[in-house]
Amino acid sequence: MKHRDNLLWMFRRGTILVALLLFYTINTAPAQTTLSAEDIAEKALAATVYLEMQDKNGKTLGIGSGFFVQSNLIATNYHVIEGAAKGTAKLVSKYTTYN
Repeated sequence: MKHRDNLLWMFRRGTILVALLLFYTINTAPAQTTLSAEDIAEKALAATVYLEMQDKNGKTLGIGSGFFVQSNLIATNYHVIEGAAKGTAKLVSKYTTYN
């Protein structure tokens, strides 16, 4: 029961953080013309990564997705990185991989 409550708390916390990030982005973004669906997808894919996390022995613990919020900072769900000792992030739109 405690584990489920912790997961629910993390989900609520994550939802609040995403909402605040979107609110901040929308309210601080400079005004610009309307983007097409293709333009939006292109911009989103440029920052989207596939994550694969491993334990200290190299065993895969979790996979998931994330996105760059800064040049050296990726946002993802906690369950993807929980317990990981190392991992890789691969840009979805390119072949670039980051350790």
